[in-house]
Amino acid sequence: TAFEQGAGGDPVQRIHDEVPFTLQTTVLGDQTEEEAAASFIKPFDLSQSPLFRAQIVKVSDERHLLLVD
Repeated sequence: TAFEQGAGGDPVQRIHDEVPFTLQTTVLGDQTEEEAAASFIKPFDLSQSPLFRAQIVKVSDERHLLLVD
C-alpha cells in the first residue's frame, strides 16, 4: 500500500499487487542495542511502498534483534 493525492487533495490509498522487500541485516558494532534501534527508525515516504521495514541486528552469535517499523 502507498498513498497518493487524489482529486480535491485528499489522500487515496493505492494497493500494489507486488512490492519488492529486502530484510536488512547488520552487526551491532560499536552501538548499543538502543542506539541501533533508534537509528533504524526513519520517516516513511507515504507515496512509496512498502510502508514498513525490518532489520535483523546481530548482537552476538546467540543473540539477535528483530527490528520492525
